[in-house]
Amino acid sequence: MKDNHTLLYFISILYIGFSTQAIAQDATLSSKPADQSTDQPTLATKTKALQQVIDKQQRQLDAQQSQIDTQNNNLRRFRRQLHDLSGEDEKHATTRSDDGILPRRNDLQTDRRDNDQTGKNWQGSFAVKGTDTRVKIGGFLELDVIRDNSAIRSKGQFIPTSIPSRNSTKSDGSEGQTNFSVSPSRLFIETRTPNQHRRIKTFFSIDMYGNELGVEPELRMRQAYVELNNSLLGGKLLIGQAWSTTMDLEGTPDVLDFRGVDNMFGNLKPQIRWTRNIARGINFMLAAETPSNHIIEGADSLTRFPDGVIASTWDSDAFNLMLSFIVTDLRASFNNGAVVSAIGYGGSLSGKIKVPISTYTDEFMFALSFSYGAGSQYQNAHADAVYDPVNADLDLISNYGVTLAYAHRWTGRLKSTITYCCIEIDNQEAQAATALKDTEYSSGNLVWSANERWLLGIEGISGKRSDNDGETGTNFRTQLTSRLRF
Repeated sequence: MKDNHTLLYFISILYIGFSTQAIAQDATLSSKPADQSTDQPTLATKTKALQQVIDKQQRQLDAQQSQIDTQNNNLRRFRRQLHDLSGEDEKHATTRSDDGILPRRNDLQTDRRDNDQTGKNWQGSFAVKGTDTRVKIGGFLELDVIRDNSAIRSKGQFIPTSIPSRNSTKSDGSEGQTNFSVSPSRLFIETRTPNQHRRIKTFFSIDMYGNELGVEPELRMRQAYVELNNSLLGGKLLIGQAWSTTMDLEGTPDVLDFRGVDNMFGNLKPQIRWTRNIARGINFMLAAETPSNHIIEGADSLTRFPDGVIASTWDSDAFNLMLSFIVTDLRASFNNGAVVSAIGYGGSLSGKIKVPISTYTDEFMFALSFSYGAGSQYQNAHADAVYDPVNADLDLISNYGVTLAYAHRWTGRLKSTITYCCIEIDNQEAQAATALKDTEYSSGNLVWSANERWLLGIEGISGKRSDNDGETGTNFRTQLTSRLRF
């Protein structure tokens, strides 16, 4: 009996187990269609989910772009800091502008157009075996074809002061004249040598304008100087012949005429110059320059103290500005008699402003100058003073100059520049009737850079000279230029 009860007990357990499993399977099978129907999303649900993914990706892209912009800003800031520390100027690291147009002067080795590199990154340089010095040799070959409609005594350069105001002759070109000139062709040699935490740079350049009035090539030295950076309170020290510290080459109109506009306040002079970066993009300069170029009418010019110059430049991505001031010590003797002296002075404000009004950024250039006893500082060297024999004294002469120019880029390699310049002189009573009273210079050109080295252009130039007694002379010139840089 006991065995029967045990058997019934196991049979009951098995029955309950199989029944429970069957019920669970039925429940699962009956619930699957409902679960599958809820797992299948509608079209609207899919679209919403996809839009969420797109929005998420866009937010990630925006965040990445923001990071890129931040990194670019940091990179520019670090480069500016490097410039402030080492005097390097990456803004003008190449010898051509961004639009492919070659600059008018290719040997502008100034603080404002010099990358100051000393290693292999110095483009176009080669090493001197056994030394740390690197050398670069360059320049350009130029041919100017010049046609003058009237008389002018400067055959290759357009110098308004050389336009005859009276008694012009056929040899002066009164019947018109045509000249070919290769005199602007130029050669330069530059070296850069690291010396501990300093850099020693030498620069030497020549052209063929030994006779500024002619077109026959005559060798002339342009610049010859040595420059040491990180010296004297962290500044640069330049010793030798270079462009005067008052000269703003950055703001000079880009004309084909070799001479350039009358109102260029500065010329090539022996000097000692100290330059220091005092803030981002701002340089301060002090210089002592030769006084041997002073011009005094009616007496012999003497020298005692050098010309003193103070100047400052401010460069940014939008503009380049320069302010300069010069003081001159004028001395003269008439017929080996008593020495008379006076203090002259002058200054200029000039610059270049970028005008982003088209695909290619245009440029507006200007210069305002004034001198009282410093007329010889101008590119065309006006008189500083006139000796007054009645009072045995020097009468200083005032000069006022204005330059306005606008450069428009038609394409990446084609541009035009229109320029107007005038200089007014306050003549003294002791000056002769033929003394210069004022000049005007205007030009317009079309310049094509065939490639990074070859420039072709045509330019029209109009000039006028007026004398103290009212006599005038005018000339119009057409110039074709080919310049190949090497």
